[in-house]
Amino acid sequence: MDHGSVLVVEDDPDIASMLRLYVERAGYRFHHASDGAGGLAAMQDFAPQVVLLDIGLPDVDGYAVARSIREHSDVPILMITARDTETDAIVGFEVGADDYITKPFSPREVIARIGAVLRRASDPMPQSETLSAAGHVIDLGRRQVLVPSGEVVRLTAREFDVLVYLVENCGLV
Repeated sequence: MDHGSVLVVEDDPDIASMLRLYVERAGYRFHHASDGAGGLAAMQDFAPQVVLLDIGLPDVDGYAVARSIREHSDVPILMITARDTETDAIVGFEVGADDYITKPFSPREVIARIGAVLRRASDPMPQSETLSAAGHVIDLGRRQVLVPSGEVVRLTAREFDVLVYLVENCGLV
């Protein structure tokens, strides 16, 4: 069963490995980046349904990564960090986090929080709605574009949103 994909941006390989085990067992596809730049690239490549984001990354901190993600996406962000002060949590929420989990954590609780944040995430488009244009099918629920041959076109989240906007407003100036 595929519940979508989870991007884990975490520099500690042991934590990433443990999260992979639980994320995949819960039915999600797992993508991993060990630094902020890799996390931002993975956002474009995989368009995950949720991001688990460490703050203390080797190249750029998780706050900057969250800010950058928020410029282009409303994907739920769960910060997982050793920083446990109230100020750190407040800054996390201010830059766009949807949840804040401190280390050490229960992996089962993380999976439960992923499910909860995904249930709360607003999806203004029904899962089964599709659009079509010039033989192409745009599946709004899966956020996929299929060409007439049936192949899936890889688009960034922003590209997909622009395409949907253009198709929905076809013929308007």
